[in-house]
Parts: sequence; C-alpha cells; structure tokens
Amino acid sequence: MVLRLIFCLFFLFFGCADTERDSPNDPSSPNYVADVNPSSSSSLASSSSSAAVPSSSSVSLPSSSSSVGQLPSSSSAAVPSSSSVSLPSSSSSVGQLPSSSSAAVPSSSSVAPPPSSSSLFVGGSGCDIEGYRTVKIGEQTWMAENLNCEVSGSVCYGNNPANCSVCYGNNPANCDAYGRLYNWATAMIVCPSGWHLPNDADWDELMTAVGGSLNAGAKLKATSGWNSNGNGLDDYGFFALPGGYGSSDGFFFSVGDYGYWWSSAEDGSFNAYRWRMYYDYSSVYRTYDDKSILFSVRCVQD
Repeated sequence: MVLRLIFCLFFLFFGCADTERDSPNDPSSPNYVADVNPSSSSSLASSSSSAAVPSSSSVSLPSSSSSVGQLPSSSSAAVPSSSSVSLPSSSSSVGQLPSSSSAAVPSSSSVAPPPSSSSLFVGGSGCDIEGYRTVKIGEQTWMAENLNCEVSGSVCYGNNPANCSVCYGNNPANCDAYGRLYNWATAMIVCPSGWHLPNDADWDELMTAVGGSLNAGAKLKATSGWNSNGNGLDDYGFFALPGGYGSSDGFFFSVGDYGYWWSSAEDGSFNAYRWRMYYDYSSVYRTYDDKSILFSVRCVQD
C-alpha cells in the first residue's frame, strides 16, 4: 500500500513536468509552435531594425522650411531612395518665382519707346535763316518750314510777352513739328534779315505759280501730318503743315486739321489777313482775323 502510494506520487511528479515541458506554448519545448495570429503584437517588427529604412545619405529629404506635406518618420514607413523621387530643395519648395536672371526681360535698349509728338517732322529753329530749309517756287524763294523763332522782350496782348509767340498747347514738341504761333504784331518783325512777312501780293503770286488757289492746297500741303487723310502732294516742296492756332488767353485749336499763315495786309486797326489750308479742302483761302490771334508764319525772301 505504501509502495503503491509512493509510485503514484512519483508518476504524478514526473508526468506533470513532462507535460509542461512538451507544451507547444513553452518556448523551450521541442513541440513549441510560434503564434502566427496577425493580430498579435509579437508578429510585427517593433524595433527600428525590422523596417528597411535607407540611410540619410540615400534619401534627399526637404529641409524644415518645407513643413507642409511632412514625410512620415523612418520608424513607421519605408522611404523610397533619392533616385526614385525628386524632392524640391528648400529654396524652391513654396512656389518661388524665378530669379531676375532667369526671366527674359528686355533691356531698355531693346524696347522701342513710343514716338513723341515731334516724330512727324523736326523742323528748323532760331531766328536766322540758316536754320531753315528754303524752296524757290516761280520767281519767289520761300521758307519751306514754319518759323520757329522764340521772341522775347516784346509787349503783347495783356502785356504778357508769352503771348507774342508760343508753341501749340505750350508743348515744345509742337514747336519742333509745326513751328511757333505768333500774333500779328510779332509776326511783322520776326522774319530774319533779308526776309519779310508776305503781303497779299506775295501770296497771290505763289497761288499763280502753282496753278491757282483752287487746287493750291493739294499741291502745297505736306505728304504727311494732316489728319483724316488730308495730306497733300507737296509738288513744290513747300511742306505746309497744320499748326492750328491759339488765342491770346491761352486756348489752342485745330492742330493737325488746319494751317493758318499771317499776311502783313491789314483790315482796319484790329484785324489782319491770314491764308488758310484745311485737311478736307484742296483750296487755299484768304480771310481776316483779330490781330491778337496766334497763327503760323512763313517768310519770303526780299
């Protein structure tokens, strides 16, 4: 009885030990089977060595300035090598515009500036005849440009010397193109030595030399500079331009449309004659106007 009891206790002791040792859950047991349940935390490689992370030399990561769209850390994802992804540098990561050296910006020398109002024609200037072109028509020699002699020291309408002669619109570029505008009193004394302001007889002789006043405008007007296709043929080189006119109180009218030139002939104490050409007429007309009005001047040789 006692032996049987001892034998049973011996069997129970060693039988339990073997059962525990052979358990598939015991890692030391030959029958151990690893847990392959995907939900188990032991199946994932938790250490940084279990993920294939390239070294810092194999990946070009943006600097901290490109924090928008930040890449995941190396411990949680495999980052592609620098050869497969081209990441922007920090200087160009925020839609940066190209530098001034990379944009084709034309230099000031390569851009044609807009033409000035004087691009039509730059005429002579000064009070000496050597500064102007002249032309012989018939037996007369005329200036082939409007006079551009700036007069000072005269007393004019309103005792304002500026009203003696002015540029249209007080713009010097208009003097370059059309000459100056003069009141009658100044026009009488402004022509260069050896030249004079034409009288009506001088104008009549010019009209006769070009075939009469009816078509004189078409023959004497310049081939450019008149508005609305009002240019002439300039058959004789007279080069008549539409300088418009001005008033003694500073208003200006009709540049590009009408040309007016003083005659020395008077009509009473307050008026004098002037000869005119219009953009829309082929004729040349003579009318009179107040002596204070500002018109162009052509001088004829004595």
